[in-house]
Amino acid sequence: MMTTPPEETPMADVTKAVHTELTRLAALAVDIQESCGDALVQAALQRPEILAKAQGLDLLTQHLAGVADFLEALAPHLPPDWSVDTAPAARAVRLSDLSAQLGGHPVMEALAEDLETFF
Repeated sequence: MMTTPPEETPMADVTKAVHTELTRLAALAVDIQESCGDALVQAALQRPEILAKAQGLDLLTQHLAGVADFLEALAPHLPPDWSVDTAPAARAVRLSDLSAQLGGHPVMEALAEDLETFF
């Protein structure tokens, strides 16, 4: 019985997909900071330890953006013949849309726009 070889994705495409997701997360973290900033400052007046947590959110935002920038700069320098089967790694991701995106199967924008937030 013959099996078909796994579909491989160029590593440059994999790094671009991860870059895209990290950029989205960094933007989300900025939105959270902007939305909660005043409340965090007010809360920190009552409980100073909250300020350290707020600074952690800022650090998270900066690191997400930094890793995204690193991957974006790295992608064009990867050898074009480097490729990988992303399926095993994508299966390890529990969020189906994220798994598809990182596995080289972009989720349709219309579907992504239909998602509801739970606030």
